[in-house]
Amino acid sequence: MTTNSPGVVHPPPGIITHMKTATEQKARAALAALPGTPDEIAAFLEAEDCRGRPKSSARCPVAKYLRKKTGVEYSVDGSQFRKAIADDYYTLPARAVLFIQAFDRGEYPTLVEV
Repeated sequence: MTTNSPGVVHPPPGIITHMKTATEQKARAALAALPGTPDEIAAFLEAEDCRGRPKSSARCPVAKYLRKKTGVEYSVDGSQFRKAIADDYYTLPARAVLFIQAFDRGEYPTLVEV
């Protein structure tokens, strides 16, 4: 989060700012907490016990992390995420997209559910 003037807080670039509910705001905060590189995100998600399936939008470790932090099912698709039962898509941070791409290529086998 950044501040341009006293009392005004702006989310990091790459995260949509017009989320509608407290749950969606929790999702935004959870994504903002992800570290900066795919390797760091992998270690972070492993520590959070968020494992998943490659190439599965609903069982991706990032989707499972969002569920853990919000209590709501999310799916990830390319560079977007959404509630499992909603039509509104929100932009994922670029670092999360890079992690998902690497995970889908098999670069983090310790995060694959068995």
